[in-house]
Amino acid sequence: MIKTTGAEFKRFYDDPSVWGKNGWCEDIELNVNNSIIIDQEIDSLADSDNIQILNGVIYFDDESDASLETTFKKWRKRQITTILMVEVPKEKAEALKIEIRNLGGRII
Repeated sequence: MIKTTGAEFKRFYDDPSVWGKNGWCEDIELNVNNSIIIDQEIDSLADSDNIQILNGVIYFDDESDASLETTFKKWRKRQITTILMVEVPKEKAEALKIEIRNLGGRII
């Protein structure tokens, strides 16, 4: 079972390179903040949601298919950036933000 955030999952789900011209996904099941959601609720994901991919099958243009989890893992490996969710003492938050920007990152 793979874990991700709402922000990363939405980035994956909206990436045309995942789907090709006519690809689609069926039987999506996610554990979001300890509640199970299905296909129709993906648009309601918050960037900060904690997600576990439980089920889903992606059907590609060439009539092949793959699990949602496997496809997500392959997509994640191709990315040149990563999304982090961090916890820091309140008084050090501004210093962390400055350091992230100094390293070429951005706060989303």
